[in-house]
Amino acid sequence: MNRKFLYFFISLFLQISLLGGNTFASVSKNFYIVKGIPVHSSSFSSSQAKKLSLEKARTEAFNNVLSRLLLSEDLQNVIIPDAYNMEKFVKSLKLTNEKTTSTSYSANVDIELNKNLIESYLDNQGFEFLKDLPPSTLIIIRDIYGVQTGIHSAIKQYDDKSNVVKFTIANENDTIPSFSGQSQKKLSQLTELSDSDFDYLRSKYNVENVILVDFPTYYTNYDVAFFDKLLGIKKEVIFNNTSEESEEENEEESENTCSSECMVKNFFNALNDAYKEKMFETDISQNISLIVPIYSLADWLDLQKKFSTLSVFKDMTVQALKHNKAQLKIKYNYDLNSVIASLSSLGFGIEEKDGYLLIKR
Repeated sequence: MNRKFLYFFISLFLQISLLGGNTFASVSKNFYIVKGIPVHSSSFSSSQAKKLSLEKARTEAFNNVLSRLLLSEDLQNVIIPDAYNMEKFVKSLKLTNEKTTSTSYSANVDIELNKNLIESYLDNQGFEFLKDLPPSTLIIIRDIYGVQTGIHSAIKQYDDKSNVVKFTIANENDTIPSFSGQSQKKLSQLTELSDSDFDYLRSKYNVENVILVDFPTYYTNYDVAFFDKLLGIKKEVIFNNTSEESEEENEEESENTCSSECMVKNFFNALNDAYKEKMFETDISQNISLIVPIYSLADWLDLQKKFSTLSVFKDMTVQALKHNKAQLKIKYNYDLNSVIASLSSLGFGIEEKDGYLLIKR
């Protein structure tokens, strides 16, 4: 074995070994990081103003993380620690855009909370909580009955740090090929998702899941229905904005109670809760071995970058290593088709054989 090959082999082994520990470390830590918290406080001194700002940031981060982990109804019952005890839950803190005067302080704060301490804290209070990410999801807003004006823009602008569903919004004018010889179908006009539609959309948008969503054409006592093929969730969420006694006299006022933005927020609250409930009762993690041809260290580094774009890969470790290929253990959620579709979206040929996935290049 010459020195050049030995150097390549050792470097390759180190790169692949590090990949399992770093690049594809447990995604659950994402639950515990809250970025870009804006804070501003005034007090009798700059140091006191900074102290107050950091207390606000820690509290907001704590509340956001709990919102990601818990069902909405449990959030009302969880005990929140005081400012003094909150500090022990912070694993790391980063400050940017700091501005200080003699009596004020402002900054943007990134906070990572301690996963083990948070889980222990919730366990001690008897709460079930999310331990893995819901599937990355393509959201198709159906327009069969004429969707309410403003829903599309509101859902595209939706940004909530407590949201755990990584989502992509399908363009209203996107189409899908017909797999039965008919003309192309407009996504917003889909009445159901066939298996071929489902697999095509997952591969095209590099997502694990696709859901159809119906928003109402009116504001009051409205319902949002969504159908989830992957997890088998078919749900109609009704939001009643008026009481029975005062429904008629408050009709005009209640029509403005829930705007498009309000509907979208309520929809995502319901979607997050539906996924949490499903994941509480189902073990969604599975493993499979992936055999990958490798031509050089540079080639592996390029593969590493490509694999890092796949949300379906939750963890990856080395099982065996030779000079021209690696056998990797892949942890994934939901069904194997989502893994195959994601790898295919990168241009790889995939063969399933004897419990392995073989990448063809």
